[in-house]
Amino acid sequence: MKHLRRIFLKFYLLFVNSKVEAELAREIGAHLALLEDEYLRQGMTPEDARRAARLAYGGVE
Repeated sequence: MKHLRRIFLKFYLLFVNSKVEAELAREIGAHLALLEDEYLRQGMTPEDARRAARLAYGGVE
């Protein structure tokens, strides 16, 4: 029974971790989009705005 509980826990943690990672990716994406929009309003090209937003946020890959 102890082994079965461990297996179940590992599957559960895999599922929970993937949900957390997806939520984090959405949050980072939203922040990057806001920064990119700000740089576009300042007159940057879309490419430069995207690059500057990633650098300002910490070099998100």
